[in-house]
Amino acid sequence: MREIMDRSEPSDPPDSPTRGPTTNPRDALLQSVSNNTPQDFMNFMTKHAGKINLKEIMSSLSKNQNEELWTSLENICITEILGLDAMSEDEKVQGKTDVEKLLYPISLLALETLDCLDNCNSEHFLNTAVLLHGILQSLERAALQNNLVNLLERWWLKDLPGKEELYPETIIYLLNKVLTPKTTKVDSKRLWKLREGLPLIDLNNESSNHLKRLLLKCITHEPLVKHTEGAKFLGGLFHLNLQFVESLHKAVKSIIQTCSEQTLLKYGEMYFHAWQFCNEIFQDKIEKHCIQDLMYYAIRVHRPYDKRFRMILRHFHESKMRRGVDAMLVQLYQPILWRYLKVESCTVRANAASILFEVFPLQDPTTTKEEADGLMQLQFDNINNLLFDEAPLIRAKAVTGVCTILTLYWKLIPVAVISSLLQKVVNDLANDISSVDVRVAVFQGLKLVLSNPLSQPTIKKLFPVFKQHLFDNSEKVRFAFIGLLLAVQQCPIIKVFQQVSMDDLLLRLKEDGQQVSWAISKLIFSSYIDHDIPDNEKASRLVHLIESSPVACRKFFQNIHNWMSLEQSVKYVKFLQRTVRASAIQETAEDSEDSDDDSILVTANDTHIIAAFLEAAVLLWKSIEPTLRKKKEQCESLQRISSKFVGNIFGRFSANKRIFEALLMMCEYIPKSFLPDLSKRIMKKVENLPKAKLDPDYRSSVLRAVVSWGQVGDVLEMTYVWLYREMTPNDLQQSRTSKGRRVKQKKQDSHNSEAMTALEVLDYLIVTKTSRDLILATQREGITEIVNFLSGIKQHIEKALKSGGQQSESTGMILSDKLMCEAFSMYCRLQNFLYMYETGKDKQATIDAMIQTILWAEREVLPVLTMSEEKRVVDIATATGGSSTDITEPAKKKSRGSRRQKKARSTSWPTVIKSTNIASLAETTVETILTIVSDMALIGLADRDLANQIKEFCDLLMTRSQGFAIRMLPKIGQLSEQMADFLFVPREGYKTLDEVKRSCDYVSTSISRVVMFLARVLQHDKTTSEKILNALRPHLNCLMKSYYDETLEKETADNDAMSNIMTSVITEMKFLIQQEGEIEVINRVQDLPAFSAFILKILIKQKYHGLFMFELLSCIKSNAINSLHGMCGLLHLIHAIKSEKTGAVIKDIVKSIKLQLNELESGLDEDTPERYLYKDAVQVLIICERDLDK
Repeated sequence: MREIMDRSEPSDPPDSPTRGPTTNPRDALLQSVSNNTPQDFMNFMTKHAGKINLKEIMSSLSKNQNEELWTSLENICITEILGLDAMSEDEKVQGKTDVEKLLYPISLLALETLDCLDNCNSEHFLNTAVLLHGILQSLERAALQNNLVNLLERWWLKDLPGKEELYPETIIYLLNKVLTPKTTKVDSKRLWKLREGLPLIDLNNESSNHLKRLLLKCITHEPLVKHTEGAKFLGGLFHLNLQFVESLHKAVKSIIQTCSEQTLLKYGEMYFHAWQFCNEIFQDKIEKHCIQDLMYYAIRVHRPYDKRFRMILRHFHESKMRRGVDAMLVQLYQPILWRYLKVESCTVRANAASILFEVFPLQDPTTTKEEADGLMQLQFDNINNLLFDEAPLIRAKAVTGVCTILTLYWKLIPVAVISSLLQKVVNDLANDISSVDVRVAVFQGLKLVLSNPLSQPTIKKLFPVFKQHLFDNSEKVRFAFIGLLLAVQQCPIIKVFQQVSMDDLLLRLKEDGQQVSWAISKLIFSSYIDHDIPDNEKASRLVHLIESSPVACRKFFQNIHNWMSLEQSVKYVKFLQRTVRASAIQETAEDSEDSDDDSILVTANDTHIIAAFLEAAVLLWKSIEPTLRKKKEQCESLQRISSKFVGNIFGRFSANKRIFEALLMMCEYIPKSFLPDLSKRIMKKVENLPKAKLDPDYRSSVLRAVVSWGQVGDVLEMTYVWLYREMTPNDLQQSRTSKGRRVKQKKQDSHNSEAMTALEVLDYLIVTKTSRDLILATQREGITEIVNFLSGIKQHIEKALKSGGQQSESTGMILSDKLMCEAFSMYCRLQNFLYMYETGKDKQATIDAMIQTILWAEREVLPVLTMSEEKRVVDIATATGGSSTDITEPAKKKSRGSRRQKKARSTSWPTVIKSTNIASLAETTVETILTIVSDMALIGLADRDLANQIKEFCDLLMTRSQGFAIRMLPKIGQLSEQMADFLFVPREGYKTLDEVKRSCDYVSTSISRVVMFLARVLQHDKTTSEKILNALRPHLNCLMKSYYDETLEKETADNDAMSNIMTSVITEMKFLIQQEGEIEVINRVQDLPAFSAFILKILIKQKYHGLFMFELLSCIKSNAINSLHGMCGLLHLIHAIKSEKTGAVIKDIVKSIKLQLNELESGLDEDTPERYLYKDAVQVLIICERDLDK
């Protein structure tokens, strides 16, 4: 039941008085329109809104009454609509609103009239519908538009007279609606229902241009294409007009490269629907202009777009069983497929091969048997040729295609053909040493063939031929072969372990990577894991695996959780623990209720077996731990059982390192509250780490367990105690730390075992994610105390450098050079570690601390390197003239001002320091600074002050200590690269042109500094290690790329960097000519002198050698190179670089050199070295000109 209030909106109360109440709503309706007065009609509809049923009223009207009603409504509509034309522009806005309010109830009456009358012969009703149809697109109210479209749509579907007049605007409205992003399947269905009206529209008429544009938009509108009815509707568009077919196909091709794969498949359905349901004329047009065009593109287009065209054609290929499709495919592919299988282009041949294997078999039911056999033989001949194509890509495609054909048509292909194809695949292509992809395709293809049960006996006979590929050189091939074995495992007539031995599989499991190991583990899973057998049998299988290959066993248990449920995994962990406990106490555990057999297979003496069992349990537990954590009951059950297990056997096997480490790893998953006694014993081991001299793996296991129990604070306290006792003199040590821990005074150890252990522990804590997160969350104060304590290491280093390696007579402590270097590095690292999770204020404090450290190194460390460089063994204390106090005092004062003091922890350093090699200590200190500052720039912990300070530091280093600086050049290059990246990262305030220019100037100076230093060193030291240059190359490469990418984009580049590079190259070439005189013509860049070859390779790789050549041309034209030696060296350089793409600039350079040589010739005497050098230069010039003319 449709009521007015459901669809209408309340209108303003009328100004005129209303008529008296009418007992019959039908009569009242007729009376309201009898005077053709819109206001009376609106008054009636407003008054009775929601109170009357329009459907009942309209169904009760007689034919004459219905005619009378629509005569009046037609007149009302005409009067009101035409009245809009007489209004002014300002009046039209309100007038249009009033008209739409009037038309809305009329549309409701029209809908009810159409539903009640089976045959509507009312001329006035039709005229009203035509009138409303004409103004449909100009209406603004969506509800009114929707009512009118529903009216016109129903009129068409009821096949009522005059429907043709109501179609054009209706279809345009629906087309506009489906072009919106929110179009639905319902909209597509509405279009599909009105499809038969499109042929009534003459698309050759200019008046239909708007409709054609809408139809072209629709065919590229993916939401419409994805609906089945939408694709069918669009397919019907190909039947409207022959010329319009071309426009539709062109529109589809325009979006093939960008639309989704689902849309491409729908386009295939659309083309097929268009081809299938049309007459011969349109069918021929679609075949020749659309389908065959798609075939051409599918073959000739470059990858990966060929696949997209094949996806459209796939619907035709998969519909070959339908009538006429096979014959059509043969007819269309005949003139193109066989020709393109033989073209020179590898890409085209590969695309054609893909088409052939997808459409196989091509056959025309309308031809004779001889013609059909000939066509089939042609296909097999081309397949044989593809199997041995020269391109590996095509051979791989051919193997895949052949195996697909054999899988689908094994029963239909003659046995001789099957045998021939398999022999070629297995004997030849499986051993194709030139291509890994071909060999992979062989085993992937055979896996596909095995899915056909008829092929399995044949494959079984061929297996011995290719089973050696388990040891193929390529991991990809081995993985594909294991995939084949997994498929064989499902075949009842082929036994896997009769084809490959278990020992070979375990060997590959041991040596291969994760991918192959996963596949092998899956293959042998059922051989070693069976939940339905007794415990002793389970243990026996596992012992066999361990004894065969312990490494393979560990990899196996890393993967088996993939094929076990959580409950099965938990039970297996418990089984492993029961077996170990039984071997330890020689009896069945109390909670082994699941055990099926009480016999003990593993004894306490089999420690390697016990260790392997424990490792297997840990690996399996680690794999299921994320899932197990969500199952609280199962997790707690396993933890309680495991805590009892660890407590029972820990004491018995703690002496065995491997078992001890496995137990510690198991403890990581057990809460500390479940292991109170054991946790105390482990903490005792942590306290004894400096004495134990454990290997790093053992120490890591202990620390990992302690960290998992949340005892990071205790470990940090121990590290502070160790550092405090080693690095504070006995007479200044306090008896207790701030946390109340008693500090025992000890005799100083020349090996500094406690302090070195503390630094190693700190390194583990800040590198491991779990401990790092705990420190930052709960122990920030403790780690800050350690940083403050370590800040005094600079005074240790300073005194070591000033003592000159001489030990004082006073009693004190001894710090090794190694400890000082490690402590200094840790101090800097911990500062950065704390910053990464701090605010901007702390960032600036960290940067300022590093700047002070650099200034300290300039003042105290670099002078040592300078003296070492000059090879003068001088007592530094004597050299300072007793002014050491004046030098060190400011540093002490600053240290006191910047470091938080505590009564219990003194940070004064009156010590005696022993240094055996002060130069080595200084070098290590400088290297640490360069590394730390580089890391700071990498994480954004820098500013321009730090950048300027480190640049000045590097300049001093390269000036004062050339020998050490050349070894540090890769570090300096890395630092410059990271600082450039930091300066070029967009930040607040960076957008100003001045800021950009300052950053560019900084990087330009950095490039010039490194380049000029390297050129100076290589000119005088030919023995500079190639290793150093290779290490510097990537950093200098990235540095120059960052600089020129930034400056060329923002047009802020200067020529200083390239000018310095060019000057250094010319200087080296000139020096070469001065030293050697006449030399052979240099033909390649790599044959140039060391620096020139090094820097030009970088410029050529980054394609910046053009900038170099322009700078060189500018230099020549300015007469900066006015010596004969320089001109000769320059010509050799030009001859070496001419083969690179330098454009016309190199010809201009040669012309300029020629002019200058002519000027120099006049001043040369005969039979002088200069004259001979000039002749040599002229010869090189002639060679250059000749080569450039070519």
